[in-house]
Amino acid sequence: MSSAYTFFSWARKGIANRIDAAPANAPRATVSVALEASAQTLDGGTVRTPVAPVPVQLYSPADVVGIDVRVEAGRISGAIFRTDPRPDGVTSFEPNCLAAVDFIDEDFPWRYTPAPPDANGRLVPWIALVALQDGIECQFKPKEGEEQLDTITILGQGGKAFPEPQTLWAWAHVHVDAGIAGTSGRVTTGLANELRARAEGNADVAYSRVLCPRRLAPDTVYRACLIPSFETGRLAGLGLPVGANTPAMPTSWPVGGPVAQTAFPVYFSWTFRTAKLGDFEYLARLLKPKPVDRSVGVRPLDASQPHPMLAGIGGPSQGVLALGGALRAARTQMSAAERAAVEANETWVSPQAFQRALASLINLADLYEATPAAQANNSVPSVRDVADDDPVITPPLYGRWHAQTARLLTGRNGAPVPNTDNWVHELNLDPRHRSAAGFGVRVVQAQQEELMKAAWEQLGDVLKANARMRLMKAGQAVAQVWQANIFVSMSTADPARALMLTAPLHSRVMDASGSN
Repeated sequence: MSSAYTFFSWARKGIANRIDAAPANAPRATVSVALEASAQTLDGGTVRTPVAPVPVQLYSPADVVGIDVRVEAGRISGAIFRTDPRPDGVTSFEPNCLAAVDFIDEDFPWRYTPAPPDANGRLVPWIALVALQDGIECQFKPKEGEEQLDTITILGQGGKAFPEPQTLWAWAHVHVDAGIAGTSGRVTTGLANELRARAEGNADVAYSRVLCPRRLAPDTVYRACLIPSFETGRLAGLGLPVGANTPAMPTSWPVGGPVAQTAFPVYFSWTFRTAKLGDFEYLARLLKPKPVDRSVGVRPLDASQPHPMLAGIGGPSQGVLALGGALRAARTQMSAAERAAVEANETWVSPQAFQRALASLINLADLYEATPAAQANNSVPSVRDVADDDPVITPPLYGRWHAQTARLLTGRNGAPVPNTDNWVHELNLDPRHRSAAGFGVRVVQAQQEELMKAAWEQLGDVLKANARMRLMKAGQAVAQVWQANIFVSMSTADPARALMLTAPLHSRVMDASGSN
């Protein structure tokens, strides 16, 4: 199935594209065809005689008394290859969808329209699709005897379900299972040529569709009917005479829909029932906004004693922080006091005294690499009072390898680091973020064997590449020694021997001009 689609508002083939005006008082469009009579003389020559242009009438809805459509065992064939819903008695069609008919030929809905596109590039299809309630809005009558088509007769307010005639152009289009660039404006000659080329290369890439614009009611039986859009088509389908002076363009019904007792021929029809309430749109509309408590999506995190060597967090939070999740209560639903409490809990002015003490404790791991444990412990007040001369277990510095840093806030000399307003400080100096990072560490620890295996598999090609690079460098070193110790002296003492020795390379070495 294609991942890109293109839609054209209409399409035409052949001589119908030569229609330049709608007929004023005739049921068919006329085009002028220039002919030329030619004859071959006895001496082998050719005589050509132009004939005056001849007006030729084209087929119109007045000449159509049926469409080739066959339905067998729920499968449809002929001019129509698909309907939505299917023509096999569907009883659960979603009422917020539109009934539709798809035709194999991409030009079929406009093939017999006796007019050119209007000034806005719109072309009315010669057929329309309506959906009516059988027995309530219309009376369906199968064809009998010599009748060509089934018929429907409008009952009551059934005419209100018909689309307005001036909008018929919008309820038919060409569907192309391919992306065609430049279709945002009107159809141009280039776009028409590309559509023709694609259709000739793959007959299934493009087809046409007629939609029924009626919004359906739930749990209702409908009959979808394909009927003529123009009055000449209605008369011809009913077997009524179409006079030579009958205008071609009036539609089969006026603005507001046909009145009761108006009869229409039906080229094709099928019945279906819509589903009860329960489709996606109905379920979505059942959703109602409901204020939630500000505690939803938040868990209290006790930070009154986060570490044996750290004092608790004071201030407005009183040692309790709000650990947030993916779902949070909207602050617009909170009172001013609740919003102030949440913001005071979540917003810190960094770095606080607690964060400085935490950074000093985390930095001990780096300090142990440069100084003895007793000296390092003595430099941190929170450790000096409770620790002996042995190193203490420090909290991890999350993301140190990604951030390429081993310390927070200050360097080994006590000077502030250049940038403290970044993600690595925010991650490591906020107990809420450290809690989430700790869960991430547990995931990595649980999957460490699989992760290391995958890492080694990725590293295998790197090791091979490095080995080849080392061999290349060894070869370069050998060549440099050989050239310096042997070839230079040979070139001076015995040039002929040096030239003979290097003869295999001459065809592979180029001079500045690019010649060998």
